[in-house]
Parts: sequence; C-alpha cells; structure tokens
Amino acid sequence: MERALPAQDRRTLIPKFRRSWMAGDNIWLTVLSLGPLVLTLLLGLLGYIKVTPNFLIPTVSMVPLIVCRALGPMMSVARVRNITRWAVAFMLFALLMAPATACMSVAFHFNDKSQISPRVAVTATQAWGSRFGLPFRIATGTEPFSLAMPFYSSDGPVEFTHYSLREAPWVTPEHIARQGILCACAATDVGCIEAAKAYATVKTTRLPLTFQPAFWGLHGREAEVVLIMTPPRMLP
Repeated sequence: MERALPAQDRRTLIPKFRRSWMAGDNIWLTVLSLGPLVLTLLLGLLGYIKVTPNFLIPTVSMVPLIVCRALGPMMSVARVRNITRWAVAFMLFALLMAPATACMSVAFHFNDKSQISPRVAVTATQAWGSRFGLPFRIATGTEPFSLAMPFYSSDGPVEFTHYSLREAPWVTPEHIARQGILCACAATDVGCIEAAKAYATVKTTRLPLTFQPAFWGLHGREAEVVLIMTPPRMLP
C-alpha cells in the first residue's frame, strides 16, 4: 500500500506548485488551466454577476492536470491508482446522491423557483409568440426566471438584469421600445411586479400561471407566476 506523503514533502507542496506553474515550459498550461477560473470570477465582480458553484465547474476542468504535473516524481504508479480509485468512488457516490438531493429539494421546498424556471421560460416563449406572433428579445423578472429565459427559451432573449440599465448596458430604452419586454415575476415578488410597471403600455398583458415542482412522482407546493408582456411600441 502506498504511504502518505511525509511531513517534509507536504510542507514543500505549495512552493513546488508555484515553481512548476511559473516555469517557462509550463506557463502556457497554467494560463489555460487557471485563466477561465480567474476571468470568470473577475468578470463576475466587474459585471455585478452572481457566479454560482455549478457555473464554475467547467472552469476548473484542467486544474488536476497542472497539479499532477507539479507533483512530478511524487506521483508514483501506486499513488495514481489510489487517486483514481477515490475519484471513481466519489463520482459513483455523486451519481447516487443526485436523485436523493432532487427528491429532498422537492419535498422540503429548496429552490422552488429554480426548479420551475425552465418550464417558466418555455411557457413564456409560447405565450409571447401566440399573442404577438414574433420572438421575444428582452427578458427580466424574478432572478431565477430572469436567468433561465436566455438559456431555455428558443427565442434566445437577452437578460435585463435587475431592471437595471447600468447592470445590463446591452439593453436601452430604445431597444425595449423596438423589441418589447417580457417580465416573469413570482406572484409574491412585489418588487418585480412594481418594477415592470415602468415599462408597461396600454398594450401590456398579464398572464397568471401556476407551476408545481415534481420529481419521480413527488410533487412540491404550487408556485404562482405572473407573465407581464409588453409588445414593441414601434416597428424597426
């Protein structure tokens, strides 16, 4: 059985990593491995964007490679096999825990809004198209719904973050006038509903909807959502 690293080797790990990552023949690999993580966090801070852990997962895919390269001779065949066994065990454990976590989320009402947000996005797309006969281009509303619509809507709208022209400089009053705006608000989100009034016109329509989280036959509590749809005020 492979022994654990001696205490002296453990104390030198950080300097070893630093020297390896900054070495001339490794610097390109270091940039490729750590660049996505650093840039994501930096742009999140500069753009006032909430970066959740699940969005960070792809940014660290190459980090194990530079760690293994830095360890060098310390990565014996036996130690690599041991690490591989632990990695496989962890992935199997994660696969088994995923359904259990989903069931607990539904049963105990964790992240109800996030669970129904893909369905809200699809329904909003269909409702807009059936009423106005054109794709919707600007989406906003309660945060989980606002974030979901650009990803799950086939119309590919942009997100009007927090109704803020400063946080979403790609949206302007002229864009809203030409393209219209769809606000998906939780019925209990008074702030969202009030903010939508600033962009309402006489042609604005409201559509109350009810969604219920479900997973493997387990149903959560119903959630009421209001779609506030304002069509374009002027033709392109």
